[in-house]
Amino acid sequence: MARIKRSYDAGGMQIGQDGETVIPAFEDPAPIEVEPVDGPRNKKWLDDMAMMEEFVTIQIDPEENEWAENPVQAPCQGRSVWIMRGIPTIIKRKYLESLLRAKPISMRTKITPATATANPVNSVVRRTGLKYPIHVIEDSNPNGSAWFRQVINEG
Repeated sequence: MARIKRSYDAGGMQIGQDGETVIPAFEDPAPIEVEPVDGPRNKKWLDDMAMMEEFVTIQIDPEENEWAENPVQAPCQGRSVWIMRGIPTIIKRKYLESLLRAKPISMRTKITPATATANPVNSVVRRTGLKYPIHVIEDSNPNGSAWFRQVINEG
């Protein structure tokens, strides 16, 4: 059976953003929500874990900054793989996920001063980007591209 070769690049994709968080006044604490679990793991969870063990071929684009880390460390479950920039490398998808989730966040605080009728409002505006410019050269899973987009879009 012939291998299907699919490639895609993180450079042109929209990155998920956390948006703005309004810090509530002292007298308005946020409620704590606990998600109940109604039984054991299901087949979807097992399929997702199997997908994380599949191999993909990636390349991390070289960085112009001479102080950029090279090789790049991709840790997962207590183990790490080291990936040289600019060289196509075959790794498991779980290590690719750790690279995609490495998103530096810049923050800015917005302060709306108090008025005669309203309390001051403090809010934090976050902006997220990708730490590593990753190009997936080969992914034999037909759901790989959708998974890739989903992980990038998560804030």
